[in-house]
Amino acid sequence: EYDGEMAADVALSARAMAQYPFIRLTGPANVLIMPAFHSASISTKMLQELGGSTVIGPLLVGLDKPVQIVS
Repeated sequence: EYDGEMAADVALSARAMAQYPFIRLTGPANVLIMPAFHSASISTKMLQELGGSTVIGPLLVGLDKPVQIVS
């Protein structure tokens, strides 16, 4: 399933998603598409610092699931 543009907190939080009954997702998103390289870079660095994750090559690890960085 997929949906369109939405804020990251809404895409990742079922509680936040409940505030928007028109969203088609039935659970948290497992793919986030960033609008540009710089916003993806900012998000990656924030996850490293705040989430305690580690970047290995094009992968971000240390979360519940690995994240692939495509540039």
